Amino acid sequence: VKVLAPKVDVLVVVGSQTSSNSNRLRELAERLGTPAYMVDAASDLQPEWFEGRARVGLTAGASAPELLVQQVIE
Repeated sequence: VKVLAPKVDVLVVVGSQTSSNSNRLRELAERLGTPAYMVDAASDLQPEWFEGRARVGLTAGASAPELLVQQVIE
């Protein structure tokens, strides 16, 4: 996240709200000045997060299932 966050306009973290690891990824991005949002599923994505933003970064907590990450990408 330290390398990714400064290169994107917004960061999406795939992970559970109860995941310490996922929360830290989101918090670190925000400390670096990048708006960051955590989602449990693709249905959590909000269109307004991406308005006026050209570069979107995506990362995931250690326990996030690969299937969920792929669904968010799609």
